Amino acid sequence: MTEHADWPELPPSEWAPTRNTLHMVAQMLGKAKLALAPPQPEWLHVPLFLDPQGLVTGPIPCGARTVAMGIDVFAGRLWLASSDRRQAAIALGRDRTIAAVWGDFRDGLARLGLELDLWEKPQEVADTTPFSQNTRDGAFVPEHAQRFHRVLSSINGVFEEFRSRFFGRSGVSSGGAPSTSPCSCSTAAERRPPRIAATSCGTTSTPST
Repeated sequence: MTEHADWPELPPSEWAPTRNTLHMVAQMLGKAKLALAPPQPEWLHVPLFLDPQGLVTGPIPCGARTVAMGIDVFAGRLWLASSDRRQAAIALGRDRTIAAVWGDFRDGLARLGLELDLWEKPQEVADTTPFSQNTRDGAFVPEHAQRFHRVLSSINGVFEEFRSRFFGRSGVSSGGAPSTSPCSCSTAAERRPPRIAATSCGTTSTPST
């Protein structure tokens, strides 16, 4: 079996502020991905995936274009990019609130030409304050985020090696499970009637989240 690096210490009391920020930012990306990506069984079109720098949506078809978004835990930023070379970057840091990050995220979507009707209420958490009204959270300590990334990398290696022994359909390794990890991306939507989400990529019928 592949040898994995020792998992770094990550005391919950120490990294809780960064964990909460990552959770809210990951949900922002998940909501955008839900609005754009073609639906798949068991919400497999919604999770974020691990990459060498953090967490990413993976490529999302958008009409004739492809878009992608992610969290870079080493650069301390949220990023958005499209195949027609449009880009946006949003800084994460101690002096930023979730409301400020959400506002910049919406501006970033607009820079990419994406007009998404997103429900700004977070899911699978006790505090469901809308992103635009959340002025309490927003701390981001790069060292804590990077330690968490190392833990996820070790977990991902174990999962990938384990499922390689089986034939047939299997889910993909994603950032985490709802309610238990800051990398979950609203894989379970609150029950609401389906609505039409208008985007610059065309009109797509999606359930709200």
